This record gives sequence, C-alpha cells and structure tokens, in this order.
Amino acid sequence: MRSPKRQHIRRRLRTPVGSRGSNRPRTNARRRHGDPTGRNEDLTSALSHCHRLVLSGVSLDSAITSTAFAHRSPEIRSVYAHMADGESLEFACRKRIQELTSRNRSSHRDRDALIALHVLSFSGAEGGRVAEHLEALLITLNDRHRLREERNAQAAQAAMSMDLLTWLPLVCGAWMIADSASVRSFLFGSVLGWTCLMLGIGLNLCGRWWLRREVSAC
Repeated sequence: MRSPKRQHIRRRLRTPVGSRGSNRPRTNARRRHGDPTGRNEDLTSALSHCHRLVLSGVSLDSAITSTAFAHRSPEIRSVYAHMADGESLEFACRKRIQELTSRNRSSHRDRDALIALHVLSFSGAEGGRVAEHLEALLITLNDRHRLREERNAQAAQAAMSMDLLTWLPLVCGAWMIADSASVRSFLFGSVLGWTCLMLGIGLNLCGRWWLRREVSAC
C-alpha cells in the first residue's frame, strides 16, 4: 500500500510548473518555450547535479532522489516517481523509455533523453563506475548539441545561398526584359522564347524546392 507521504511526493512532482502558487520562482521564456536549438538544458543540468553527488560518494538512487527535487527535468522526475512506488532504478528508466518511444514523433530532446535513460538504467543494473558513466554521458550530450548547432549554422548558410541562386536569375531576367526591346520581342513574340521562359522559371522553381527540402532535412 502506498504511504500518504509517497502519494504527496508524487503529486508534487507531477504538478505542472506554474500551478503551485505565486511564490514559485518564474522561469525565463527560453525554458518555458524550449530551446530552439534542441538542447535539453533541464536534463543536462540535472545530470550534472547527479554526477557531482555521485562523485561525492552518494549512491545513484539517492542522487536521483535529490536531483528530482532540485531540478525540473521531466525525465528525472518521472524516474523518481516510479522509484517512489518501490520500483528499481532500472525498471523506472525502462518505463520512461516506453513513454518516450510511444510518441509518434521524436525530437532531439527525446533522443537525448533516451540516451540518458539507457545509461541510467545500465548504471542502476550493473553498478560499477557510475561517475565515469555519467561523465561520458554528459560529454556525449554536449557533443550532440554542438554538432546540431554546427548543422543548423550550415543549414542557414545553405538557405542564404538558395535565396541568392534562385532570386538573382529572376532579377537579372526581369531587368533585361525591361531594358531591351529585342529581348521582349524574342521572349514574348516567339514560341522558342516562351519555351525558354517557361523552362527557365520551371528549373528555377524545381531547384528552389530541392534545396529547401535538403535544408529542412538538416
């Protein structure tokens, strides 16, 4: 039977932020709406806190318990909520993994959370050098975030190049049509001119569509 204390702890952990009274410290807009770069700062800071506790000699279960109250990471709080019911850390991580994998679409934050939960599950089941596992996990998450930032920067440069390569021919063509009567008579007064005009516009639109698809895939 669940004790009233454990039920109270579970209600505290699952209560949405902002509904616990006006005395609760407010978070900034970036944490409320999420980081556009895909970085799960709550999870990273929570794992850093947990890593420091493990280095100081605290067990992993106790570190998870302390981190759940000190940080807002939904992954850590969900794991602790299952642990408060008497489940092991390994089982609690597996339950949270099932919740994340059941979503139709996964984000960068979800994939980072899955990596962290697998490491926590392994550390809870096998033990060993838990601090080293957490340190390697933090390095991996930071490297993934850095690579995503580099990829986003490259995608932004590709988008600028796409705009330049697709709009410049149109601007130059419009200027030539407006400036030269012979160009106007060729393009609008002959079948070959209409063919060249439609073919050029069509290839321009196809190139823009293809570049946009490649950039969005990043």
